Amino acid sequence: HRRCCRCLERVAGAERDGSAEALPVTASRVQMADDPERFTWQQCRACGLVYLSPRVSEAAIGRYYEDYLPHRGSAAWGRWAPLVDVGQRGTDKARLKTVQRVLPLGPGRTLLDVGCGRPTFLRLAQRGTGARAIGLDFDASGWEHDPGEWAGLELHAGVLDDVALSVPPDVITLWHVLEHLYAPVESLRQLRQLAKPWTRLIIEVPDHAGLTRRLQGSCWAGYHTPR
Repeated sequence: HRRCCRCLERVAGAERDGSAEALPVTASRVQMADDPERFTWQQCRACGLVYLSPRVSEAAIGRYYEDYLPHRGSAAWGRWAPLVDVGQRGTDKARLKTVQRVLPLGPGRTLLDVGCGRPTFLRLAQRGTGARAIGLDFDASGWEHDPGEWAGLELHAGVLDDVALSVPPDVITLWHVLEHLYAPVESLRQLRQLAKPWTRLIIEVPDHAGLTRRLQGSCWAGYHTPR
């Protein structure tokens, strides 16, 4: 784990193009946008981490999140909307099942979902368990256009430093968020400061060794190029 953290810190800082520590993996074009630009992926020989190299600077990444499809709801997918709805409900249920297995939620317990996007998972967790449900994302586009859908949730737009919690969370979740962060190790340290001694942290990231990546190659959704 220490070796992986050192690798994350190096990748988040100085780029290592041409380094003997890295192997080329693939090149992929911008996903979820009509943009022909292509980006290169490399893999760390030491720990297996796959990363974009060079990365888009933090100052420039915003344009790739404009009109961000995952925050727009199923209607944005047109004729595929029913399938997207079914898939999202299944994903939310599976995630809540994971949380309940790690630390059961209920009234009096607090869940913090970092990178909550369109907060369907939080809504399911709050309604299904009675726990206090707090969500954080870089902007409010996932919930601001239909606030009535998210009654009972505590939603914040910004970064971790912007969230003032009255009580520490019992469970913190990051569903496909860690790989988007520019300072992942520092973000994990911040979450540790928010936590109780018994708080559980659940992280989900794309599985580069999984079947879908092997089948889809450079078009694999897990690359989410270049975000």
